[in-house]
Amino acid sequence: RADGTFLLAFPGKEITVTKAEKLPLYGYPAYLRAIISQQLDDVFADDVSGFARALLLGDTQQIDYATDTAFKLSGIRHVIAVSGLHVTILFSLIYAFTGRRRWLTALLGIPALLFFAAVAGFSPSITRACIMHILMMLALLFERDYDPPTALAFSVLVMLSLNPWTITNIGFQLSVSCMAGIFLLSQPIQQWLLDRKRFGRFRGICGKMASWICACISISLSASIVTTPLCAWYFGVVSLVNLVTNVLTLWIISFAFHGIMLALVMSWIFAPLGGVFAWVVAWPMRYVLWMAKALAAFPLSAVYTCSEYVVIWLIFTYVLLGAFLLMQRKYPVVFGCFAALGLCVALVSAWLEPLQDDVRMTVLDVGQGQCILLQSEGRNYLVDCGGDSDTEAADQAAALLLSQGIDHLDGLILTHFDADHAAGAVYLLQRVDTSMLYLPTSADKDGFAELIQQQSNAVILPISQDVQISYGSVEITLIPSENGESDNESGICVLFQREDCDILITGDRSAKGELELLRHRKLPELEVLMVGHHGSKYSTCRELLIKTRPEVAIISVGKDNNYGHPTQEVLDRLAKYGCIVYRTDRDGTVVYRR
Repeated sequence: RADGTFLLAFPGKEITVTKAEKLPLYGYPAYLRAIISQQLDDVFADDVSGFARALLLGDTQQIDYATDTAFKLSGIRHVIAVSGLHVTILFSLIYAFTGRRRWLTALLGIPALLFFAAVAGFSPSITRACIMHILMMLALLFERDYDPPTALAFSVLVMLSLNPWTITNIGFQLSVSCMAGIFLLSQPIQQWLLDRKRFGRFRGICGKMASWICACISISLSASIVTTPLCAWYFGVVSLVNLVTNVLTLWIISFAFHGIMLALVMSWIFAPLGGVFAWVVAWPMRYVLWMAKALAAFPLSAVYTCSEYVVIWLIFTYVLLGAFLLMQRKYPVVFGCFAALGLCVALVSAWLEPLQDDVRMTVLDVGQGQCILLQSEGRNYLVDCGGDSDTEAADQAAALLLSQGIDHLDGLILTHFDADHAAGAVYLLQRVDTSMLYLPTSADKDGFAELIQQQSNAVILPISQDVQISYGSVEITLIPSENGESDNESGICVLFQREDCDILITGDRSAKGELELLRHRKLPELEVLMVGHHGSKYSTCRELLIKTRPEVAIISVGKDNNYGHPTQEVLDRLAKYGCIVYRTDRDGTVVYRR
């Protein structure tokens, strides 16, 4: 709704495209955007052209998963999502270019900012920043006071009057809360930092440098204090190094932004000269990319809210912050120590708690797909990784593992190569390594096996016959199919056994594949059955339920999916045989402990 999408239309016949006689006026910003994108690709080197497009236009299509993840974890994802920062940089350039002349600044600045916002797509953060800067130019023009909080409130009023659903937009919420945090907290933080006992004793160049560093810290910290709960809620991640990353990189973003525009203009005037400027500007961009990746690679660069302990720590920290702000005499160092101590307790608890279970099975809510973590006796095996979104499935799996201090899997098992079971593994292995890759011998029409192998140095074992993985009192049996009629039927079944806990995962096999499994192997009575093919009526047959008598049945399924899963037939069968049913579309991520 916030994006203004109220109807989706799908073609029923072949599409015929008729070229317009002339470009309509409203199409010029998009047309210019396409031209600029192509020109940036032509002028800049391959390793920075995608970053240049993202920095200037907010177009992240050429930002690869590893780089995007590095920006998220290091806390500077906002620099590649065109925001108020970019509008501020552009306004500063216009203000300097006009020699700070009020009339000229307004005459050039207002249409320039509006046109930039149109080219960038009028995202909520851009629109908010444009309204505020236009008010600033009008205040300068008519020699009136400019009050930033009032300007922020006015911009919010205008945007919500035009489209009330804008309030549901994540970018709008982050943009407004970021500015509110800066207005409320940055000045007190900067004053505290510039106290003579700290940096205020410096003079000359050192004093100016100290003041600049304090300003960067106060702005980044004040914005982070207000936006962190939103980031935790929407993205499930809290960057712990964002303050360091912002101080080390934001100062050069302005130079890179100006340099990109200059290289673009020069390339239109004289292509070789534009190439020279692009070569020079590429180095600051490489610095930002390197710094983001380096800081994101730290073991504790970020924490994840999939851990309830991290959520408790966040609540504790903000309650502590509220008490701190209400105190007459404030002790920031004491507050910081308590927050750090709370984080240490939360992390240690998150790492130790899973080790207390003899068996732990986590079925992630990845939508219409499957991703299962099996844990026992200190070892971790992931079965499948795919869902509605390949990258989101990978992010969820990585967050689950990293929140427990696990950056290395003992094995990754793919039941078959359908995208909803395998596509996320391509991205997961860019963040978490594995010792073994257990792959089916079924058809791989999308080439996932090759892509997965490129991301890992793991030992690869194609499963063409029964394979047993034994350690301690645990035995995991990987059972291939003798029937290669289809990808689903030829997938691997996974039987996990430990003393009094038996778990069966059948992938997407239908009743035919399940009957073959029953003929091939004698199955025990099960504590947990992963319901086949996301609850399809053609899977989880009566014979399988009679033989295995599962206590708990878990269905990994997407909410309101197009397939009608889980079907009522399957739910009725599970109820008939006394299964306790859990569903990811209804219950979210399901954790089974024993």
